[in-house]
Amino acid sequence: MDLAFADVPESKNIRSDWKSHHIDRTMQLYHPIIKWVELFLFDQGLTAYSGKHRNISLLFPMERVFEDFVTHAFHRYQDQYRVKTQGPKKNLIEYEERKIFNMRPDLVLMKHGEIRFVLDAKWKRFDRRDADSINTIDQPDLYQIFAYSKRYKCENVMLIYPKKQIFQRARKLSLF
Repeated sequence: MDLAFADVPESKNIRSDWKSHHIDRTMQLYHPIIKWVELFLFDQGLTAYSGKHRNISLLFPMERVFEDFVTHAFHRYQDQYRVKTQGPKKNLIEYEERKIFNMRPDLVLMKHGEIRFVLDAKWKRFDRRDADSINTIDQPDLYQIFAYSKRYKCENVMLIYPKKQIFQRARKLSLF
């Protein structure tokens, strides 16, 4: 790395050097990255403020972050089962030799080549007023795990939600 930048002189005045740079048509691809560099290089932060600067937002798809968190936790804290993510892929329907409606559970726990658990991580926000109501679980989510249970021939299916006041204990529901 040092060799790659050996001919680049050290900056004596970063602000002045930054103001003198320009992005020509060959560098347009880097324009969004340059904005991030400026944000962190000059400690502008990700807060709301007024002035001539535009603020950049850093957003994450929380459903994906939560799914990755749950997957990592299963890999790290259990060793009884082989953890498979996003599969095995199956189809809900086979019609006239066509396979339609792909199914890929978030997590499958396997032992001796057999699926023992099918798990689906759900990032959801719930109203505290429904703390003891089964109605807090969305009907489409129940349909989804029911379909997993039937298609994967597995009775142990689970919805995994973030721990909240509403979910202090596991709830066992009978789908059959």
